[in-house]
Amino acid sequence: MNPSLDISWTHCGDGDDARYGKSVKRKVDRVESDGRKVLLDTNDSAFDFIPTAEPSPGTIEDK
Repeated sequence: MNPSLDISWTHCGDGDDARYGKSVKRKVDRVESDGRKVLLDTNDSAFDFIPTAEPSPGTIEDK
């Protein structure tokens, strides 16, 4: 992939059995005045995501 699109990668799991049942979550950049959450996108997935996070379907967490 061209580095202008994304310079790194993220993952889910660290190579042991505790990795099962985990997820990758995108970080929130900011919350608009109307409450809308804008997700972080710096074109660096290692920075933009929380790897091996606890799943919470349908939920966007604050910073």
